[in-house]
Amino acid sequence: MASNVYFQFIDSVSNLLIGSRVVLRAYQPPYFESSSVAYGGPIQIYSDDNGIATFFDLVPGVYKCSFSNANANSPSTNTLQNFANTVFYANIPDTSGSLVNGFTYIITSSYSPNNNNTNGSASYSLSSSYVYFDGDRAITRNDPDFIGINVGGTDVVTFLNNFFFPFVSATVSINSGTTYYEIGSSPDITVNGIIVPNDETMISTGIVYKDSSVWNTIDTIPPYPYSFADNGVTDNHSYQTVIQTLDNGNISSGTKTVSFIAPFIYGVSNYLNLSGSILHALTLDVSPLGNKAYTITGATTRLRFAYPAIYPDITKVLDPNLFVVTSALIQTIVPMVGLNGFTENYKLYTWNSVANFSGVYQFLF
Repeated sequence: MASNVYFQFIDSVSNLLIGSRVVLRAYQPPYFESSSVAYGGPIQIYSDDNGIATFFDLVPGVYKCSFSNANANSPSTNTLQNFANTVFYANIPDTSGSLVNGFTYIITSSYSPNNNNTNGSASYSLSSSYVYFDGDRAITRNDPDFIGINVGGTDVVTFLNNFFFPFVSATVSINSGTTYYEIGSSPDITVNGIIVPNDETMISTGIVYKDSSVWNTIDTIPPYPYSFADNGVTDNHSYQTVIQTLDNGNISSGTKTVSFIAPFIYGVSNYLNLSGSILHALTLDVSPLGNKAYTITGATTRLRFAYPAIYPDITKVLDPNLFVVTSALIQTIVPMVGLNGFTENYKLYTWNSVANFSGVYQFLF
């Protein structure tokens, strides 16, 4: 491997800084090959009549570059010799023998010369100095939020940027979760969300899927909010949005689900043969199978609790005082007629006598 580089030095008004001294010292790896340079030692070159200092046969790596305009060869001929010393670092690649401009590989620059005969002023700095740093390893600090994280990096600047300022990909949201509707209803469903670009530089089209098939497209991004309507829905469906990004490929939202189920029914009634649409006229709870707690109030009447017969029997009923009153309820199987003529067999639990009810009753499966 051979790296041949040159540096051309000029002042603020483009005067060539002839005879300026340029010194390279290897930092990583800590050596370079040259017939005239010992292990770890510096290479010193003076700029020619074009202000150019050329270095041949360097081992690829990071070098500390020191530039001084004091012309040690012939100081009397150099009218710009009072410029401040400049130090910068360059990561020199394998140039395969080609001569390249070393300035294109600068990592840091701490000072730049000026022509007011004062010390160099700070220009820019990615780090005050370059020291090789192995950031490509898992963090060992005993903290559950950090242990095992490996953000990578071969220098301190890259490591800190990776750790504190990592690339944040775009996100896409959807009004997700599962919404339950009574069988026989036909609600209008709204699917909406927001696309947040974060650090993504380009987001192309987005697609909203309905049951894994393309349903709508978001052709222009931005704008970032999106909204679509699915009217008169009568069957179970799922919706998901996927956006296509330049940096991180496809990014998906959560899933919005619409599910149609038969309701739980509760309340009070003195009808002895409660069934059909009269049963449906009590209070409805359109929710999935699970323990239930309802506020039930009524005087001189009977408590009723019903649900699809395909569900298991209840195991326990608690009154407002948390007494077990399961034995006070009698189970029967009756038809329930719901919306749009939907019919299903229900398990109906009826209080075995007329009584007064007030408070929260719990029905446990």
